[in-house]
Amino acid sequence: MVADSTLQETNVFFSAVKGMLGQSNTKRDELFHERVFGFTIGALLKIEKNLDFATERGASALREALSLLIDDGDTVEAFLKRLATLLLKEEVRDYLLIGSRCFKAFDNANVEKVSRLIGRAFCDGYADVSELGEPVQVGIVFTDIVNSTQLNVTLGDDVHQLVIAHHARIVDAACGEFGGRILKNLGDGFMVAVDDPDDFVAMQRVILKCYAKESFSGAVPSYEVRIGGNFGNAISKDNDYFGSAVALAARISSKARDSGGCLAADMMPYLSDQTLLVEPEDEVMLKGFPKPFALVHFACNG
Repeated sequence: MVADSTLQETNVFFSAVKGMLGQSNTKRDELFHERVFGFTIGALLKIEKNLDFATERGASALREALSLLIDDGDTVEAFLKRLATLLLKEEVRDYLLIGSRCFKAFDNANVEKVSRLIGRAFCDGYADVSELGEPVQVGIVFTDIVNSTQLNVTLGDDVHQLVIAHHARIVDAACGEFGGRILKNLGDGFMVAVDDPDDFVAMQRVILKCYAKESFSGAVPSYEVRIGGNFGNAISKDNDYFGSAVALAARISSKARDSGGCLAADMMPYLSDQTLLVEPEDEVMLKGFPKPFALVHFACNG
């Protein structure tokens, strides 16, 4: 529907909205469908602000989302043909704003606000948002093998798989020690969730220390990793996490240096270990976020 990084989150959102609309006793007439149409466009533009509905990709994204919320395929196609005209209607524009605000609330893990917005717009004041998932505080960590593609070319598939398996054992052991849960195998790294901020930082520290000391043996050659993430509010659903906190974790981790880690500067108090080199960084812009973030880099001290 949209960019891969937000595809699953988008599907969770619209699937949950479909369930909430099912609670509404509002007549499924032209006005109701126009409101759903405006709401859907607003949400999609909040997800991807430059999405162009005049293109095949944009129209396909809109059709897919509308088809989740409106059962009648002919109605969906009729709305797509009248796109420009419908957007001139005040009612549609009002619901466009509601859709935008609703996805923003979901992205910020504010399910109470989602309930209010959907409830007022479609459900006579209240919407059961349980299908959205559970709001939680969680740390999301991303690990990455440095120059993994080049290692594969240089070492060959068999040895490269040994490197990946070696990294997997280190991450798995750290998860066992600090209560982490591996959410996704990313091929040359992992996405991990940790519930406690102390454990969130300690787990990353331990993983880096494994590479600072001699941890390579036998057929596994020396290699480097990067690590980083974010601790914040997210929505938990089906053993996965959604929201801007997850996207921020990915952006922060991408700033990590070779053999080092990167976190938001507000995690500085958790980096007091004297065996770490800690270096604050000036505020930087991160892709997809309108405001700059202060970051802190850390690495093992010798």
